[in-house]
Amino acid sequence: MVRVNCHQKIRKSLYIIGIARSGTTILGTAISVLPEYADYLKLYDSIVAYAYVVSGNWSSEQSCRYYVLLYRLLLLAAGACDLHNAEKNTNHSYICDFLSLCFPDSRFIHIIRDGRDVTASILERLQGRPTYTPPWAEAMGYHDFSNMPMLERSMLAWSSAVMSVSKVGLALPAECYHEVRYEDVVSDPGREAQQLSHFLEIQLPESSRSIEQALLQVRGESVGRWRRDFRLQ
Repeated sequence: MVRVNCHQKIRKSLYIIGIARSGTTILGTAISVLPEYADYLKLYDSIVAYAYVVSGNWSSEQSCRYYVLLYRLLLLAAGACDLHNAEKNTNHSYICDFLSLCFPDSRFIHIIRDGRDVTASILERLQGRPTYTPPWAEAMGYHDFSNMPMLERSMLAWSSAVMSVSKVGLALPAECYHEVRYEDVVSDPGREAQQLSHFLEIQLPESSRSIEQALLQVRGESVGRWRRDFRLQ
């Protein structure tokens, strides 16, 4: 049963962002089980829409209307209109400036992982796959992205995502932007879970425990993997 009228304002949308292979799925999974949030780990509609936003093919007004309608429909379909919308989408790292303007009270959790480890993980996952130039690279003027060596492309993707998000994060109020270090999650998941619970204004003890349990799944042996993968001492 629908709990409230979904024509109301979208309240405090939450975006879990960061470059792929940096731990966004772990955070998304942690939040997806919370009763306070209606969470979408990989929403195809916004993955497609981001390309129109980052390229400028849609105006800000058109893009904002699309996202507002999309979230309202999803909340309505789930019968969860009184919950906060949350989405894990690494592509949003490149349009968080737009999202912060479209949803002024939105919040962002930005997870950052050592760029060398991210690069090692990307190289392993994409080995042998066809290359292409993603919309964010085109928008930033990297038209020859698909012709770059895989190592260079991976490093460029990491630095571009981190800089895009951090630039917006510095301009946002503290209550709207929270930064998480992958390595800190590995070393002290309890502390990081507590800080996340505080940022998300979690009241239920079981929700806080659920976040901590999810963060405990982060693999500590993946920290510093670049030394092994790149055969450096």
